[in-house]
Amino acid sequence: MTKQKTAAGIDVGSRTIKLVLYDGSHILFEKIVDNTYNTTDIIKELLDEVKYDALVALGYGRALVEIDWDAPTVSEITAFAIG
Repeated sequence: MTKQKTAAGIDVGSRTIKLVLYDGSHILFEKIVDNTYNTTDIIKELLDEVKYDALVALGYGRALVEIDWDAPTVSEITAFAIG
């Protein structure tokens, strides 16, 4: 039997940063923290707390994750359209 892959989704907004882990059928972890002046440090702390196989970012600060973690990004409009 193959191990279920875990996806991490991070929404980097101007006021909060949200992280969710999803295994394809269940939310395994979720956390919301306040965003501050050191957004990259907060993202690193959040991602260091969890183990994941894939990462995708959205939100106002999604480019930070794309650059520093080489993760694909999704606009809010696309995410809303996909559901």
